[in-house]
Amino acid sequence: MEKDALGMRHIGKRSILAGIFTFMLALWLLFAYGFSSRADEPLNPEEVEIYCASEKSVSALGEIPEDKLLSFQISTEGLSGTPGFQVISGHAYVRVSSAGLVEPNKTVWYWKGNQGWSVPVDGYDRITTEYYPGTAVVRVTCGDYTQDIQVTVVEIGDSYVNQKVQEVYDSCVEGTTTDLEKYTAFTKWIGNNTIYDYRYQSWQDMLLFEKGDCWASTNLIIKLSQMAGIDARVNYTYQSTGYNPGHRNAIAKIDGKYYIGEAGYGTYTKPRGASVYELPGGWNTKKINEEELAFVGYSGFDEELIVPENWDGKRVTQFGDGETNMMYNGSAVSIILPKTVTAIHKYAFYSSKKLKSVYIPASVTSFYPETWIAGCITDVYYEGSEAMWKAIEGVDSLDLGSDVKIHYNRVHASNENYLPFNDVKHYSSSGSETWYFASVRFAYMNGLVSGYDDADADGLVSFKPNSTIKRGEFMVILYRMAGSPDVDLSDNPFSDVGDKFDTKAILWAYRNGIVSGMGDGSFGRKSELTRAQAARILKSYAEYMQQDTSQTADLSAFLDHSSLREGQADPHWALPYMKWAVGAGIISGMEEKDGAGNVVGYKLSQGGKTTRAQICRMLMAFMELYP
Repeated sequence: MEKDALGMRHIGKRSILAGIFTFMLALWLLFAYGFSSRADEPLNPEEVEIYCASEKSVSALGEIPEDKLLSFQISTEGLSGTPGFQVISGHAYVRVSSAGLVEPNKTVWYWKGNQGWSVPVDGYDRITTEYYPGTAVVRVTCGDYTQDIQVTVVEIGDSYVNQKVQEVYDSCVEGTTTDLEKYTAFTKWIGNNTIYDYRYQSWQDMLLFEKGDCWASTNLIIKLSQMAGIDARVNYTYQSTGYNPGHRNAIAKIDGKYYIGEAGYGTYTKPRGASVYELPGGWNTKKINEEELAFVGYSGFDEELIVPENWDGKRVTQFGDGETNMMYNGSAVSIILPKTVTAIHKYAFYSSKKLKSVYIPASVTSFYPETWIAGCITDVYYEGSEAMWKAIEGVDSLDLGSDVKIHYNRVHASNENYLPFNDVKHYSSSGSETWYFASVRFAYMNGLVSGYDDADADGLVSFKPNSTIKRGEFMVILYRMAGSPDVDLSDNPFSDVGDKFDTKAILWAYRNGIVSGMGDGSFGRKSELTRAQAARILKSYAEYMQQDTSQTADLSAFLDHSSLREGQADPHWALPYMKWAVGAGIISGMEEKDGAGNVVGYKLSQGGKTTRAQICRMLMAFMELYP
């Protein structure tokens, strides 16, 4: 730093030159790296298609047309510096060079006989190239400039067949009005325009070469059907008799019916033939005799498969025949067998990849070996008891696996013996029908009784058949029997009847002379109902309904009849009601056993408590007498 004659400081010439040089260098760097690498608009299109061709496509269509790009060169025009290129997604589909050339990714295979390597091997006899159509994203960067380019690799054969399938579809649906007409047209187009060749198995192959096997024809029918919104799937003829096990055709559900589309005939000239026919219910059947048949395959689409008892005028007594795979790759998640089935055959559930549960009726008497080769069944619901299950012929040979749970005394909701109760068993441990099952089911089906609000994991609730029924609960049952008429809730004479579930029923019964109170101002809604009270109330209800109640019976055969003699003190009031109930078949005796367990007689037990199961039995007898 220097001072002049006036004492002012100034910068020397050398310092000035150095400052100018520094400023110019900074300015150049700014333009070179801060501005020159930037671009106001993308230098390349946002989306690009490039093409590849497999040997198969070249053999069918020839070389790729000149208007189809085989690669794409990323432009860096206007950018300064060194740009970078990177595939940021879809690495399997494309590759990009350091110069920005994007090409389809590929693998070159070197073959020696039927074995191939991705590197050259001594003695290889042919070379093939495998491409991977798909979409990738390539990023170009330069300084703070970035652009992402979506690159889609299209196989020229795929491009051709996508156009071709639309042309075929349009030609088939022209002039049709129904889905069945379209489905038939798709099937017949294949029969008229292609020949059989086992080397081609996809619908794309069939359109490329106008050749294909049954797999190719099936796949093309399904493809065209899907374009028309028709639910069509593969029908594996492992489930059908009279077919080669490796054969397949198409099946479609149209207007609730199943139709087979068959265009896989092995002819090497055009037309190869085609046919469409209905497969009723999706079932393949085999006649056993004039009255019975077996279901040997299911090709339908139901996930919950309720097997019918009768088909084509015959009883369905066998599931499977030991020769066909009943449910091969089927859609069923649950199978419910009917009470007519007596035998379940080998392969009945073989290869059922979705099947989780099977409902088996008590009518089944035999299993055949290898019935349970399924691998995915987790629950077996059996209608009978455990003892009945173990008595089935062949059950010891079943390999159910540790993950399969057997539920006894269980049926599906579609079964006529269904009950939503987990404590009402159809069969006892000995295999005999429990005395209360039919009556509980009768009362439930007629809307008279229900279970408790305690659903288990399977959605079943308890009924508590051995619990004593309360007077209020019984009024609710009678009220339901009467059709649940409207009730005026005013003028309530009972101290224990308020805003409860049984209030309407109690007031209705009281006002119609069916019941009375306990004499202390209460109704006794929570009091346990005795057998004599049940008889009196039912007789009063029958009279309210203007029914004949003249039935009577001699009670002298009952061990406790002396307690009901005329003129005796309470409970002599019960005598006429018990005579009526026994004479009408509403009440029968209770077994009396000696110390050895032998039945020595019967008691009326008129003062005994009435269980929920017993009241159901009384109700069934009552409603059968007074329908």
